[in-house]
Amino acid sequence: MIEATQIPKNVVSSIPTLEFNGLFDGQVVYQLGVIGELKDQGVGKYQTLAKRYPAHLESDLATKVTATSERAISQQETPGLYQVL
Repeated sequence: MIEATQIPKNVVSSIPTLEFNGLFDGQVVYQLGVIGELKDQGVGKYQTLAKRYPAHLESDLATKVTATSERAISQQETPGLYQVL
């Protein structure tokens, strides 16, 4: 888990990071959305501080991201708002 007090840094990568946001009530994970990084047209790389909501994902990838993230969140003991990278 990443503490909310950590300041995000801009990282450039050739692979985008996806962020799954979900609300967990202790039993059910409610998906709030998936955020994806935007590609910097000048450099041709993804930057962590340039985001798109909602992320545009192919069906298979959306299913995989949702299933993996919901499984990770549902293993938590405390209800709350979670973000899975």
